[in-house]
Amino acid sequence: MSANNWVMCPSCTAKMVTAFDAEERALAAGYGVISPETWLTKRRELDARKRNGLTADKHSFREDYEIGVRNGEFHVNYLGQCTTCGFSYKFEHKETLKT
Repeated sequence: MSANNWVMCPSCTAKMVTAFDAEERALAAGYGVISPETWLTKRRELDARKRNGLTADKHSFREDYEIGVRNGEFHVNYLGQCTTCGFSYKFEHKETLKT
């Protein structure tokens, strides 16, 4: 197998979304409690972090895969691993061809 693709890690992305959701709740709780200027500043900062975090080119998840027919068998091999958080996923399938 070879490194065919680099993408954003699904685990890192989920953690980032969870953290942003917590910040959203904290910001909502501060509405009407903190000054409007402070709230708007925090709103803009959070929006910028979300925009940069979710669209950033953070391709830390390496996908290696192979699909083909060999010796009368169809096979699929996939391995994905994150270089940041260590999350990994492996899938293998073989099937004898019926000719």
